Amino acid sequence: MSAIDHKAEAEMLLQIESNTNNTELAHGAAIAAQAHATLALVEQTAALVQEQRTANLIANMNADQSAGYVVSEERLLEIQGRLA
Repeated sequence: MSAIDHKAEAEMLLQIESNTNNTELAHGAAIAAQAHATLALVEQTAALVQEQRTANLIANMNADQSAGYVVSEERLLEIQGRLA
């Protein structure tokens, strides 16, 4: 996870943008807010991809078990690590 809360930064910058009479400051704050909002979306997307990968590993493990295969200890540990 990022050390910067990009969503909070975007919200704070939008407050600055809407509460200032300085056109240059408002413009700069709006541009920075958009950058932080984009970064927040990227982080959220990356987290969802990891969750989908975990779900796929579990589904694959269940299919293997249903087919009579033994699930490796390594695979179980990977899934447990992702769920922790």
